[in-house]
Amino acid sequence: MDITKIKLSRTNVHIEYDNEGDSYKYDSKDKPLPSFYHSLDALSPLVISTLGLPKTYVGKKATEGEREPGLPLTVTGITITMKGESRQVAIGASKVLSACPTPFIIVVPLRYIDDPTSEGTSSEPYITAEVVLIEEVISEAKKYLLGKRAQGQLPLEEEILEASEPEDGSNEKLLGIR
Repeated sequence: MDITKIKLSRTNVHIEYDNEGDSYKYDSKDKPLPSFYHSLDALSPLVISTLGLPKTYVGKKATEGEREPGLPLTVTGITITMKGESRQVAIGASKVLSACPTPFIIVVPLRYIDDPTSEGTSSEPYITAEVVLIEEVISEAKKYLLGKRAQGQLPLEEEILEASEPEDGSNEKLLGIR
């Protein structure tokens, strides 16, 4: 399974992926694990460094009891494309602005996360430590697709599970995942 797009909002998780030649889109309102949010937050320094912004531009998340928000920069997702045999990633983020009711949307230009295979590449690849952070986001998206979410699952008895299977004996599964 190759993840091609991940986007998180306050109320929705959107994941696009390819599997065995087919493309799928998955939207859910189920809350992801906190580690999914943390993996995206860890990409904020990549946004700052790629765009050449001052480190203070990240801001800070408002903590409980604070009157003023910290005007945070929030990574909202990634898009992965292929160029030749190499993957490139664009990082999406939003920045709260004090003068506007809506956030400023930021998209970091495509950069390689694999070594480029073609000559004359124009973007510099991410360094290994940065690629590890991006791969963690991809890993969290795969866990989400496989059902690991914040709400958890009830430990049902085996007998109850057997009784709830469809009459034709098939198991309902997420499209494209085995």
